Amino acid sequence: MTDPSLVPAVPADLLDAVAAEAPAPAAPPPPAGAPLVPPSSGGTTYTSRLLVDRWLAARGVGFRVKPEPDARGRTVYVLKECPFDPSHADPDACVMQAPDGRLSAHCFHNGCRGHGWQAFKAALGPPDPGHYDPPLAARKPGGKQRRRPAARPPAGGPAPPGAASPDATPPAGGAPPEGVPPAAEPPIEGPPTDRGTPDGRPPRRVVHIDPALPVALTMAEVTDTLVAARDCYRRAGQLVRIAGADIGPVLSAAELAGLLNHHAEVVVAAADGEEYRPLPAAYANTWLNHPGEAARLPPVTLFTLVPVYTPDWRLARPGYDPATGIYSAALPVEPRAGTAHLDRLLAEFCFRGPADRTNYVGVLVTALLGPHFVGSKPAVLFTGNQPGLGKTILAQVIAILRDGRPTETATYNPNDEEFEKRLGAIVRRGATTIVVDNAKGRGRAPRIDSACLERSITDEVLSFRLLGHSREIRAENSHQFCLTANTPDVSRDLVSRSVVVGLYHEGDPARRAFDLPDPEGYALAHRAELLGELAGLVERWRAAGSPRAEARSRFNKKGWGPVVGGILRHGGFPDFLGNAGAAAAELDDTRREFADLVAALADHPQGTWTAAELADLAARLRLFGADAGKESGRAVATRVGILAGRFVGESFPLDDGRRAEFQRVPDRKGNLYRVAVHDPEDGRGD
Repeated sequence: MTDPSLVPAVPADLLDAVAAEAPAPAAPPPPAGAPLVPPSSGGTTYTSRLLVDRWLAARGVGFRVKPEPDARGRTVYVLKECPFDPSHADPDACVMQAPDGRLSAHCFHNGCRGHGWQAFKAALGPPDPGHYDPPLAARKPGGKQRRRPAARPPAGGPAPPGAASPDATPPAGGAPPEGVPPAAEPPIEGPPTDRGTPDGRPPRRVVHIDPALPVALTMAEVTDTLVAARDCYRRAGQLVRIAGADIGPVLSAAELAGLLNHHAEVVVAAADGEEYRPLPAAYANTWLNHPGEAARLPPVTLFTLVPVYTPDWRLARPGYDPATGIYSAALPVEPRAGTAHLDRLLAEFCFRGPADRTNYVGVLVTALLGPHFVGSKPAVLFTGNQPGLGKTILAQVIAILRDGRPTETATYNPNDEEFEKRLGAIVRRGATTIVVDNAKGRGRAPRIDSACLERSITDEVLSFRLLGHSREIRAENSHQFCLTANTPDVSRDLVSRSVVVGLYHEGDPARRAFDLPDPEGYALAHRAELLGELAGLVERWRAAGSPRAEARSRFNKKGWGPVVGGILRHGGFPDFLGNAGAAAAELDDTRREFADLVAALADHPQGTWTAAELADLAARLRLFGADAGKESGRAVATRVGILAGRFVGESFPLDDGRRAEFQRVPDRKGNLYRVAVHDPEDGRGD
């Protein structure tokens, strides 16, 4: 038998703690309509719950949270050390919070007996108003205590105890109606009153705005709400909301206020109480321009409505991928063997040559490779020798496969500022395919020449000014730009940024009969099959070791030409970019005029020419006349000299079948120029 004198004394507090581990009897449910009040609270209704973790962290207290509540259902915050004796280390001291919000604290050492919650709170430092949910309203010296908006009773149900009847009208002087007790002062801590809506929906979040509290607290609450919503992201540094297949930027204070109210209520403190209001514009603009808050949102590096291959060549799954930042709103597809649906779709289009058809298929394949070529892929320039050949239909098929629906078209405007706003409006509405339909110059600006469009094709991040906004719309450049035009006059920079798909038909296109009268409808109906066939081309190329092709393109910085060319060549599509040289010659009006100048030099008895003499001959032939009358003779000579340097070594066809090569002849007095004419029969030059 154990000697009782050898048994150590056990503190009563420890016995209480052990007893707490025993299961507590379940409390009977409150009667219907009874107010929700904590036990032994004297009927006091709490309005705010202390966020213990936030309070301890703000006070610099080390702690851990037990993974499971204790037998009474309390959350246990184990302190790294006791606030009264640092030698009392984990797990001797703790703060506990019951499900109803009530707090208790304890240290199991005899030396700390008698120190309960109030003593712990005083030793650690009392919580601030912002450590509660909802935050407590600060009491101004000499002022009235602010109160939270009263909880509303269920429609048609009795008002909660102590609440005025909806029909009661306070008499003059602010006294409550007869039989209604005055509102009690809110307690310091306790359970929240927001326990859900009468129809059982979960409670709404509440964002609190109090001029007595730091603005940073409100900014953090706004961000916490947006992050918790799980539909708000950061795209190119801007807040966007994604809902299904729609993505929309939030650029203004009014838009942010509306989005926030979709997910939470905003309570604004005033001198005489608090009110539910939309997010004030000053706070909304502060958040929109805050350098740190938007950075807390998950980043979207690419938003896509078409299945895409990730940088490590996986087909991205639908939804958000935190590892890559890709948000795929696309339905999953299975790679398919063959190209039966693709061949059926393209069978009746009158492509000018095999290269034009292959280029078009290359653009479709590029849609699946978006993460690999952000800002590093060409536009598509559809050309035709006459209207009615299907250029716009081919552009809309691209939109259907990429976005799941036809896209609105834009009209080319030589006023770049207005054109930029139009492009920005389309990007803002979430389209990733932008079609500039029937592009043509006007009046004194006959050439299609847009600095805005040219930079938009190659920029990593699209950025457009918006009509009626001081902010810009930004997005990663995963977009596909398409231009349709008949015999266009296109700037050299735009030609070099485009892949050309030419259509050609002799005769009246209206008299053609089609077995597939609605290609766009076919693309919509068979979108999954078409995308599966394109994915099959990629998969077979990868299975073969991902062979690259020799494809000359200005977009080879990230390997667009060799990769897409390799996929097409392995899939049986020949002559990728094979029409690039001929298209550049046809579409570049400066090159066409220089060809006329070379033809004149070939038939002229003079052997060599200075830049000034070339300029004089060009003026007599009325070439390069876009700037005639605006430049001095010296300026014209300089400009022609620059053009001559550009075309040195190039060969131009002559009308009789010969070719003339433009050459530079070094001379001690400066550069001289000549042409060498080659006969196609004997290969000799004059």
